[in-house]
Amino acid sequence: MPDGDVVHNKLTKPYQKPYKWLCEGKATSEECARILLEKLKHDIRSNGDLPVILAQSMANSLIQAMSTTNELESEEYAALSMDFETITQQCDGSPVVKELSLGAGKRLLRDLKYGQVTNADNPSVMILERYMNEVYESLFKERIPLRRQALAS
Repeated sequence: MPDGDVVHNKLTKPYQKPYKWLCEGKATSEECARILLEKLKHDIRSNGDLPVILAQSMANSLIQAMSTTNELESEEYAALSMDFETITQQCDGSPVVKELSLGAGKRLLRDLKYGQVTNADNPSVMILERYMNEVYESLFKERIPLRRQALAS
């Protein structure tokens, strides 16, 4: 395995097997990606409607703020960020799901603020895309240490 024959225990069980297969060369990148996508879809489905509800609420706030000029002023980004936090705090549900959803909403705000996204026609979908990326990163990508760190342990 590239990282010293370690299947990281920080990875949740469903992700350990595809990671091991990939490292050992037992499966192609495409096969591992397909398996990881299935595991990711399962994790997202198990969270229920909360991410969708939060994304829609945040999107409604964003649309309302952009309704007059279709642009946001710098102070509006801070107000929207605080609004997103309030929306998230008011919902019942898993703290992890709420935190990932909040991160996704704030990532969209940051992308809008710095011009990485110029067209926010469907902000709820954009937030959900970022949410899925947040889930992938938190459950898989962030749990695999860099090679140098893995060899040091």
